Amino acid sequence: MLPQADHPESIRFAELAEAFCSLVDNRARIDIEEFLRALQRQLATLYVAGLSLPAEAVAAPDDSEDEEPVIGSPEMDPDRGENDEWHSLFLSLGQLFGSRNHYREIFDPYEPETEKPVVGSLADDVADIYRDLADGRAKWRRGEREDAVWTWRFHFQSHWGEHALGALRAIHSQASLYELGWPSSGAPDA
Repeated sequence: MLPQADHPESIRFAELAEAFCSLVDNRARIDIEEFLRALQRQLATLYVAGLSLPAEAVAAPDDSEDEEPVIGSPEMDPDRGENDEWHSLFLSLGQLFGSRNHYREIFDPYEPETEKPVVGSLADDVADIYRDLADGRAKWRRGEREDAVWTWRFHFQSHWGEHALGALRAIHSQASLYELGWPSSGAPDA
């Protein structure tokens, strides 16, 4: 059996994570409509790739401290990034998305009908996905590939997968009901 990091799905996911982070890093150089179309394609591709990550059990990173830090926190994972960095990205994306930033969302479609919609934010979605992917990307680049795959899979299942779906719903609505339009045909953005 191949180690998780050697699976073709892991290698493909690393490429997709790199492309997503690059897209977000270069957002100021791209027209907002093109940025949203590229996000739509990349988020859909990332979601499918997240489902395809190897599921073999990998132990969580070891921590020998007396007190258990929260998984995904900077204390447990220095690659996680600081909240100031996330907040700066969040604010920048909020300005970029403008009136398209906020959308209505229901987090659990199986909750009783009394659950009220809440306000989602594309800036929050993209900033959170970016942080979760960049966390694994840093590990991957250092050669800590098993940890990278574990990080991507854990955060996909517990965090960024939900953000990807919310962002996709919002961008899909922009394309189908409002002025955004659909991406041109052709190969999806890497």
